[in-house]
Amino acid sequence: MNSQWFPARQNEYVCWLDIMGIATILVNSIDQAANFILKFQSQVERVRKQISLDAVRVYPTMDGVYITAEDQTQLRAILKPIYSGLCKEFVNEPDVLHQSIVRGAIAFGPVIHGEDIDDTACPALSQETKQKILLGMPVSHAYMSERLAPPFGIYIHESARAFGPIVDGQMVVLSGPYYYWYGAQDVQVLRVKLDQYFEYYFLHPHYPQIDATKIKQYQLLISEYFTPKEKGAVRNVETK
Repeated sequence: MNSQWFPARQNEYVCWLDIMGIATILVNSIDQAANFILKFQSQVERVRKQISLDAVRVYPTMDGVYITAEDQTQLRAILKPIYSGLCKEFVNEPDVLHQSIVRGAIAFGPVIHGEDIDDTACPALSQETKQKILLGMPVSHAYMSERLAPPFGIYIHESARAFGPIVDGQMVVLSGPYYYWYGAQDVQVLRVKLDQYFEYYFLHPHYPQIDATKIKQYQLLISEYFTPKEKGAVRNVETK
């Protein structure tokens, strides 16, 4: 192992998405957890195969996934269909016990992709294993910030608000605490279904899937996040 032979770090967006409450679900029902995880990863894989963006890389990890992208266009190209598909499954599932919710966070900064590490730097690892490795501070930043996102929302870590890719000589950054993946047409039915979902768990606190003490907090975040704004996701973009 010789870090002087590591490839140059590249500034990229890193997004971490995962299923809410999966640790508790795993303890109580392996079948329910497996159902949620497999549906989630199937949607991510389906979208990744559909989009033709070589610069977007995906790192599945149990109940979550890391996604990297070089710019906001690439980021939105994969996040919107992933979220749209998962929300559609949520809305169309009639049984609340079979519904699952995801949330995520975006960070920005220098990363190293394992598949770019050659044998000079690390001869002991196979290329197959290297392809599963993603290194860099934004990996940690995105993971730790996910808890601040609303249900079916995406939080923007400070690194992605302060820094971003250079476009036409200007740095383009994300603004505000949240990344808005949706359009106004995506919101109405989803809001109703989310209200029903959390109301159910508020009335049935013995179910372990959702912490009943946090339900009111989640409902406030949902109301804030899914209030349609005039300019949609464009309000996330600033230049410096």
